[in-house]
Amino acid sequence: MAKIKWLYEFEVYKETVSQQKEKSKNDKGETVTVEKEVVKREPFKFGIKQPNRKLYDDADLFYSVKLSEGIKAGLLTRPLLEKRYENDGGVFNELDRDRYVDLYREIFEKENALQKAAINLEKETEEKKTRAMAEIYADLTLLRKELQEYEVRYSSLFDQTAENRAKNQTIMWWVLNLAQHVKEGEGEYTQMFEGENYEAKLDVYDAFEEKSDLFWDEAIKKAIYFVSFWHSGQADTEDDFKNAENFYNESYGTYGEEEEEEEVLPDDPEETVEEVKKDVKAATKKSKPRKKAAAKKKVVKKEPEAGESKSEDLEEKEKQLEMVTEDSGE
Repeated sequence: MAKIKWLYEFEVYKETVSQQKEKSKNDKGETVTVEKEVVKREPFKFGIKQPNRKLYDDADLFYSVKLSEGIKAGLLTRPLLEKRYENDGGVFNELDRDRYVDLYREIFEKENALQKAAINLEKETEEKKTRAMAEIYADLTLLRKELQEYEVRYSSLFDQTAENRAKNQTIMWWVLNLAQHVKEGEGEYTQMFEGENYEAKLDVYDAFEEKSDLFWDEAIKKAIYFVSFWHSGQADTEDDFKNAENFYNESYGTYGEEEEEEEVLPDDPEETVEEVKKDVKAATKKSKPRKKAAAKKKVVKKEPEAGESKSEDLEEKEKQLEMVTEDSGE
């Protein structure tokens, strides 16, 4: 049997409570047996295996079939929905469209300015160079955040297209076929969702959900999260998956796992995290009525009230400038 290649391996801790008897002597010198509960934490191994050519072919076929099913059921395709919005004046009003275009232009200009400041063609002192880069970076952060809000609004309009439904079901297909685990008392990996076909594996998934077991809820949620990161093209290396796990712990917390030392995250991960959170939630939706997946959290971003956005942006910018200046001083 060929050795399994892994995209990523991870652990989920399981808490078990057992009764333990302890003998001791009381004040009279008599032997007394005391029974108490002992909580044990034991790590269990899970893995996302690396797909081969056959799995890729099967996934493409699965996507095409689900896309066809959605169209036959009456769902619009993305191009048709975009055309319908265009006929109605577009997904944004005129002011929003102008601002959306301006954001891309301003981000492009700021990125060029940041590169020039880093090269330091003006031969500025290190202090002036650091401050200039900090100002540009702070502006870039705010511009990207605003652009992300526009894109989230835009993408949400296409959640109910035939392509989006097929994509979500394909993510679940990948989870059911790639997730592996080591059974208790055994040393070899086996399929987490056993079955001959998609429907059989999906029934096993539903059976896990119906248990309402925190351990299995955590394991399944992590598996969906990692596969969603990989499917979106944001995770290829082990470091990518480690960062994804760090995002997961910050977003959802952990079950039965001790806190670890915080890792350094890549710049601007917010857009990737929000996109994958949406995939995690959407991937658990099936075409037929099934029990809703447990413990899925959704981050709702509060829109700033009129008159507040400018002051909040300036405050955030000043904080970033202060941090960078302090670092350069050390």
